[in-house]
Amino acid sequence: MSRIKAIIISGVFVLIATIMMGSMYVFSNISYSYSYDDISVSTDVLINNIKTIKAIDTVQLDGPNIKGEQIDLEVDLQPYETYEFSFDVNNLTNIDYKLNKLQINTYDEDANDYLTFDMTYDNGKQVNVYDELLTNTKRTIIVRMTYNKNVTDTKTFDLNINMDYNPSAIR
Repeated sequence: MSRIKAIIISGVFVLIATIMMGSMYVFSNISYSYSYDDISVSTDVLINNIKTIKAIDTVQLDGPNIKGEQIDLEVDLQPYETYEFSFDVNNLTNIDYKLNKLQINTYDEDANDYLTFDMTYDNGKQVNVYDELLTNTKRTIIVRMTYNKNVTDTKTFDLNINMDYNPSAIR
């Protein structure tokens, strides 16, 4: 019996050692994930070179003004008047980017009753979320605003265009 007892005790020790080593592996397992600093990424895509395409003759025009990835504009439009401007989006990196968010804030819940708003590239294609901005390229975007619905009198529109670009590898 002493030999069987020794085999049983050895088996128990091997079982305890296996359980301890397995639990040490499970609890010390390290996982890695890719993370990025959103502030440093956003500075790699620049919005610049604003140009007026179709000027307006109104009392007030404030903007368009660039604030990081945003463009602010306050404009008075007369009935059936159109204001049009363009700006460039530049990818100055060696990484392809995608438009992650495109948000147009009007600060007026009834703006859709008065304003037609259109954003296209210089080739006529509509600007959409998930459009690519390839490495070391520039895309020109044209913004067209027309006051043509439920027209009454000169109306003030306060707009904020927010564009968020992220590397296309990050989804």
